[in-house]
Amino acid sequence: GQAANDEQTTCVVCAAGKFGKVIKAKGDTPASLQCSPCEAGLYSLGGAAACSVCADGTKVNDDQTGCTSCEPGKAGTQGDCEDCGADTFAPGSGNAECRVCGDGSTTNAARSECTACAAGQFEDGDDNTCKSCPAGQVSAAGATACTACEAGEVTANGQAVCQACAAGKYMASATQCTDCPAKWASAGGTTSCTLCTEGEVMGPGQAYCAKCDAGTHASVDRSVCAACPGGQVSSSGKDACAACPSGTAANDEQTTCVVCPPGTFGECSPCEAGLYSLVGAAACSVCADG
Repeated sequence: GQAANDEQTTCVVCAAGKFGKVIKAKGDTPASLQCSPCEAGLYSLGGAAACSVCADGTKVNDDQTGCTSCEPGKAGTQGDCEDCGADTFAPGSGNAECRVCGDGSTTNAARSECTACAAGQFEDGDDNTCKSCPAGQVSAAGATACTACEAGEVTANGQAVCQACAAGKYMASATQCTDCPAKWASAGGTTSCTLCTEGEVMGPGQAYCAKCDAGTHASVDRSVCAACPGGQVSSSGKDACAACPSGTAANDEQTTCVVCPPGTFGECSPCEAGLYSLVGAAACSVCADG
């Protein structure tokens, strides 16, 4: 780690970045020590007999007098730091090797961070890019692939989850639930609505079609079961009520026609004085002479 000064009057310590190199004898010139610069990639402190390799995760500084830590995004061995390659990263400083950034995550431009793809995105290891899920598909954070929603479901929360269309609605597209038209209904989670047929009306929220009870009829717009008009009857599930034939009349519930008793006629009205009728008579009669 020392060499003779120029006057060869004393020995001097080799400066940092150099080492005491033995110069072999040659001809009449005897062997000697010389302070020589360290080779590339090596360093030395003052008075070194040999140059040293920097520890892993560090590199030789410019004047080869010491080692400095590799920067974030780089890693090093043998006194040099190199940029991390594709799909790898090195967080913080002093990394001896780069770490793998797994599928479903991406590195930043500096290769110093590995971040999971957000919900609604995926990364399949092809190009270190988080890509949006296709229409009708969803994913959780850090996904390597997206999952298709079931029929009757739409994507929600930035394609993070599948959500069934509510009752009274149907799946119009991969992202939109639309109200059922008038006279139609759905229980939810469907791709279409069901038409309410004869004698049926839309239930609350158009969630289902309900059959009208006997004594009522479905309105034209299928919104309500209305009571039959006076003198008319219906069985369940009817669009219209029917008038009772002469000699009968609607019962109190307006569900059926009952035969008029003797002494009445038509819609069971009493016969006038001096007239009579039998059961179910359409009109009252005059008694025969005698």
